[in-house]
Amino acid sequence: MKQMLRWMLALWAAGGFLFSAAAYSGEPEGFGDIRWGDSVKKVSERYATQYLEDTVGGGALYAVNFTDFTEQMGISGPLVVTGAFEKNRLVQINVPLALESREAVDQAFAVYVARLESTCGAPTEKTEDTALWAGRKTSLYVQKMEEGLLVSFIDGKTMEKRMKQ
Repeated sequence: MKQMLRWMLALWAAGGFLFSAAAYSGEPEGFGDIRWGDSVKKVSERYATQYLEDTVGGGALYAVNFTDFTEQMGISGPLVVTGAFEKNRLVQINVPLALESREAVDQAFAVYVARLESTCGAPTEKTEDTALWAGRKTSLYVQKMEEGLLVSFIDGKTMEKRMKQ
């Protein structure tokens, strides 16, 4: 779990270089029924949240337990995600999907990316281990990890600001 958190922080810190002003089909405005910019208080009124740690730049990570989450972009619940907040506003959701073997990770990545390609169109960027759909409202990033897949939903405005820094 600590290794996954470190990677999510690294993704967040490096996120700016991935931005593009494009949009993709079915682009969400947040994750589930929470929206970019929601406060920690607002999210915690709806879902059980637990503070995890501060991030570089004054943000914070929280575990968010989606007990009644319905399907979004091929992900269904219940599930526990990591919410990244900047200035007390939600800017990113990281969804770790645990898998048991490297073969399972490779297969799940191929299937999930193919599903997103059929729903969202071609990714903005794609490598053997990553795929990115850059959007105006939400950027969607998928990466192979040793423990499984990491799917990150990132606020488009935050990505744009990071690009300008």
